[in-house]
Amino acid sequence: VLVGTKSGALMLFSMATGDLVHEVQAHKGAVLSLALAPGNTAVLSASADKTLATWIPTPQTDGTAELQPDRTHELTDDALCAHFSPDGKYIAVGLLDASVKVLFFDTFKLFLTLFGHKLPVLSLSISSDGTLLVSGSADKSVKIWGLDFGDCHRSLYAHTESVTAVSFVRGTHYFVSAGKDKLIKFWDADTFEHVMTMRAHTMEVWGIAVSRNGGF
Repeated sequence: VLVGTKSGALMLFSMATGDLVHEVQAHKGAVLSLALAPGNTAVLSASADKTLATWIPTPQTDGTAELQPDRTHELTDDALCAHFSPDGKYIAVGLLDASVKVLFFDTFKLFLTLFGHKLPVLSLSISSDGTLLVSGSADKSVKIWGLDFGDCHRSLYAHTESVTAVSFVRGTHYFVSAGKDKLIKFWDADTFEHVMTMRAHTMEVWGIAVSRNGGF
């Protein structure tokens, strides 16, 4: 299990024992997002120090692992969230300045800049076919973007408070959103319809995990 801390460290824990097996000072600011590359070949960390960094998991002889530094990339503002495209070609980064940067993963060169949110982008998800990106923002909206040209297909007033998490359902264009308004909502990114609302929490919802088969 990999954990990013407010002090900028990355901490790797053993799933078998719960012991800390490796720690590295990765950033000068808080680590706000971690993303695992397809194929588990690299880890991406995004930080409030306005940088991205990649790390290579390296097995050790004692059965544990360490993170070896790979590359870093400077951004124009704090990186609040990051997400890989399913084919590993792109990374999308949500910034404090309310924009989304889509970069080529192999070079960190800019592919697209997505403008439209009025407040910081807190969450991102890319569909499993790589054609759509969904962004959730502190402006209470969810925006659906095409990843071919970066056009905004639709902006949805999704929650009455900040949208803290979004996640596509694998193999579909359905996605789930969560917010500070304590709600989880289910959407269709093709028809832009709100399918259902799930009410169960009594406090803010900050994370979503969808099963690989989309059953739960």
